Amino acid sequence: MNTIAIIIINIGIYTIVIIGINNYSFGRAGLWMLGHIGFFGLSSLVASLCILSFGMPPFLGFTTGILAAAFAALVLFPLFIKLRGEMYILGALAFSEIVRALHIQLYGPSGVSHVWARPPLLNSHGDWSFILFVILPCLAISILITHLYSKLSIDRMAAIVREDDTAAELMGVNSHRIRHIFFVWGGFFGGLAGVIHLMYSGGTDPNMLGIYLSALLFCLGLVGGVNSLKGSIIGAILYVVLPRVIEEIARYIISEANITAGVYILYGVIIITILRRYPKGMFGQGNHLLRST
Repeated sequence: MNTIAIIIINIGIYTIVIIGINNYSFGRAGLWMLGHIGFFGLSSLVASLCILSFGMPPFLGFTTGILAAAFAALVLFPLFIKLRGEMYILGALAFSEIVRALHIQLYGPSGVSHVWARPPLLNSHGDWSFILFVILPCLAISILITHLYSKLSIDRMAAIVREDDTAAELMGVNSHRIRHIFFVWGGFFGGLAGVIHLMYSGGTDPNMLGIYLSALLFCLGLVGGVNSLKGSIIGAILYVVLPRVIEEIARYIISEANITAGVYILYGVIIITILRRYPKGMFGQGNHLLRST
């Protein structure tokens, strides 16, 4: 049962990360934010510093971490938007690497542990209490905000901006402002996921902040379907559950020494197969999984 709880917690955390990418930074702002995991790392770093170094109460420290990630997005956007093509992607990746380097510089290559102790309310029934009082409310808020945005006129303006900046400007839409708003929301959700992970694990891990995880989560959002809540959830499930399933199956057909390589190969084959079947993602516009025949 504890394994199931851990899987649910991780799906919740990474769904929020992918929502930030898939439904905001890329899905609405149209920016290839391959360094999005930097917001995840920045919020946990700032929250840890606030709690350990400045003696803030944990929940105030967590809130400060989330706001720091959103503020970083607010400040970084004008810098990123001036970059074009490959230079923008390199800038985004550089951001996540800078955050990772700060983690290592401040807390070493293994990060920091014991940032806080979970209160009885979040520990009374083990991980299930954490799911009930943290994961589900935060996930519900993330989904609700995203759903509400989809009903507003700004969402339709964002769709025009993402397709054609020039056409949007001719229609009187401030494309720069639209992108900026959704980029900041992307940073907010990345920061929220980072703080939830810190609350659950009690510490930070710089090894999570590398280019590999950033790129993989971005790609899995595309596999699920751009600008789709269902696609973001599917992306998180593919990240958390699929490797575990493949590993269990691989144990029966691959020798123990080759398990790791076999899992990576099978994982890649499955992702490519999904993309061939659903080129716009499993729940992408015009290629909805439930409408496919």
